[in-house]
Amino acid sequence: MLLREEMRRVRKFLEWKINWWGLRAAGWVGLDVSVAEGIQAYAHRQKSILQDILASFTQLWSAPLAMCTGSEDAGEGEETKNWGFNMVVDQVTGHSDDDD
Repeated sequence: MLLREEMRRVRKFLEWKINWWGLRAAGWVGLDVSVAEGIQAYAHRQKSILQDILASFTQLWSAPLAMCTGSEDAGEGEETKNWGFNMVVDQVTGHSDDDD
């Protein structure tokens, strides 16, 4: 349950930071045009990077989060209950069951 909450918070933070960079792209009045364009380009690039990270995390975590919402009393063994967590660990470390 703690891991699920941490995943939710990471996604919310990324959403906030995407909006924050979107606001940084506007409102650079009084600067040299080329400097203002550079700042806007940088802000848009940061926003794009974070959007890609958010999309990646959302896709990566969708299966583990779906597995976590199942009933604890469903009668699954420990291997089934930990399937989502093990999948995330395997993707992060580059391991799979086929490697054993």
